Amino acid sequence: MAGVALANGLNTNQVHRWMRERGIAPPSRRKPLGAELTTLSEPGFVPVRVASAVEAPVIRLEAQRGNARVKLEWPIQAADACGAWLREWLA
Repeated sequence: MAGVALANGLNTNQVHRWMRERGIAPPSRRKPLGAELTTLSEPGFVPVRVASAVEAPVIRLEAQRGNARVKLEWPIQAADACGAWLREWLA
């Protein structure tokens, strides 16, 4: 419960209090009677997709035309569209 509380930015004591107020019993760490451990016959591989910590590259542009000033970020994958928009804006 502590891990779940902390992952959600809550104090564990607060979660326990909310459960108590609502009549919810906290989960037990004890193994139920008659329960047996299940073992895998062989180790398995579980693929995990990890989000990239690196930001996707973007085009950052700051342009001024007369009194109009524009700041924008454009995905690098759409560089052609960015160029077309910029040419049209500057025309």
